[in-house]
Amino acid sequence: MGWFGNSKLGKARRALARELAEAGLWAHLSPDIRDAGQLAVAAGRFPFSFEHLGETVMFSMDGENLAEGGVEEFLQTISPELERHGLPLETDINPGNVDPADEASYLIGINGVICVILTEEEDDSPYSWYLAAVRPLMVVNDLLGRAGSAVRMFTLSAGENDGSALLLDPRIPAAMRESGLFEDRDIPAYPSDNIPVNPLV
Repeated sequence: MGWFGNSKLGKARRALARELAEAGLWAHLSPDIRDAGQLAVAAGRFPFSFEHLGETVMFSMDGENLAEGGVEEFLQTISPELERHGLPLETDINPGNVDPADEASYLIGINGVICVILTEEEDDSPYSWYLAAVRPLMVVNDLLGRAGSAVRMFTLSAGENDGSALLLDPRIPAAMRESGLFEDRDIPAYPSDNIPVNPLV
């Protein structure tokens, strides 16, 4: 007998729901909504389809918009939650401490750190949307680490029009992977500018 319809599947889902609860996926919600989220995952619902996670844990991240100048607006969207986790965020679209050797066509200052979103060579490349999505989050994750925060930014479908950024305890994607219930593409990824074979798949 396969996974579906047998007790192993139900057991794996319930174990995952407990681990996500322990890692704080629903910790910011009221007790009744926390319980509803855990029960939904135990019943087989995708953890991030829960509507109450929007704009606190899960944020829309349109790769095309980011590559066309939308990084500052996106960072302002996630800033309140970052501050709640110990990282006040300041952005500067015209930072003064720029190294000309970067040959950047698009950059931004994030808490004094220069983040090259795209170089001149990358600007018209097929992976520009992907890089514009992950590079700011790489800087944010470094800053979260310096601030001693337990959470980090992760991505789903980075570089796509319907991409998402997620502010999570790293135990959450680790538990999803260990559960064996999800394809790799459905597990939040730690942002990296190592280009996937096809960043939009």
